[in-house]
Amino acid sequence: MLDRSRGEWGEAADDVSAMTINYLFFGLLKTDGKKLDKDFKLLYETFFDVYLEETGDYDILEVIQPFYAFRGLVVASPVWYPNISLETRRNCLTL
Repeated sequence: MLDRSRGEWGEAADDVSAMTINYLFFGLLKTDGKKLDKDFKLLYETFFDVYLEETGDYDILEVIQPFYAFRGLVVASPVWYPNISLETRRNCLTL
């Protein structure tokens, strides 16, 4: 059964984590997993700063962790991304 009560709006924590995990993931890919690339880190921080400033939704910081855990498992998975290094895979889960 699907709960469509908020379907037209989506879950902000899911949406924000889905968007920002890409900055972290591509930031690791750029350095072959050794560290988070500074430009992608800046994109991540800027997105979050603007989101919080524009929405005032600081409660997201209380609930976003499980969404990041799920997204981190997806991008670290060899099923979905079979060609990334083990170091990148590990860092997807430890950032």
